[in-house]
Formats: sequence, structure tokens, C-alpha cells
Amino acid sequence: MNLCVIYVAALATGILGVVRPAVAQAQTPGFLPPAQAIRLIADGRPWTAQSAEGKTMKMTLNKDGSGSAQGPMPFALPISWEVKGEAICLNVGPAGTKCVKFRQVDSGYEGWNGSKLDLKLRR
Repeated sequence: MNLCVIYVAALATGILGVVRPAVAQAQTPGFLPPAQAIRLIADGRPWTAQSAEGKTMKMTLNKDGSGSAQGPMPFALPISWEVKGEAICLNVGPAGTKCVKFRQVDSGYEGWNGSKLDLKLRR
């Protein structure tokens, strides 16, 4: 199982996965360029985020590279993000970093790690 920012909930259950760094390459068709994805999702407003396993939480990303995640724990965890190549890397401190590429869908955005859907963002 790959670690994703949405897996912050896994901290409570002790389930952590493998972290893989992003590799710079040509823009993949179907995915948003990272600068465009950040303009759209790092707006300081909360998203309902869902992992591939169906766990949900509230996640907020700010334009300055900061953010927070809350749920199912009763407190918020700090998040930082940065663009690396084609991917946006989300860091949740001791839980690690997950790098994903975003694609826009009718209901929001999807974050992909290779061929695996890792994160859904909805409002």
C-alpha cells in the first residue's frame, strides 16, 4: 500500500506504506501541469479528501506551501507541499511524503501515483 496524505488516518491505526519520490519527465497527457493544479487546489479552502481505501478527511492546502489535514483524529495535522517535476509532493511530517499527479474530473480532482489512484478531492 502506498502512503498518501489522505492516509494520515493510517497514523491512528499504524498502517503506513511505501514512499516513492517523483521523477521529472515530460508532461503526461490527461494530467494537469503541477503549477495549474496548485492554482486550483491550494486555495486555502477545505477539501473532502478520500483515499483509495475509502477513508475520508478534511484537507486544506495553502498557496504558501502549507496546509492541514483533519480526521478521523480530533486534531489537525500540518501538511507541507512542493512541486517536484510533474508531481505535487505532499508531506505529512513523520508520516512521510507522497508525490501525485492531478487530473480534473467532474466531481473534483484525482491524485495519481503512476497507474494507482491515491487521492480524490471533492467539495
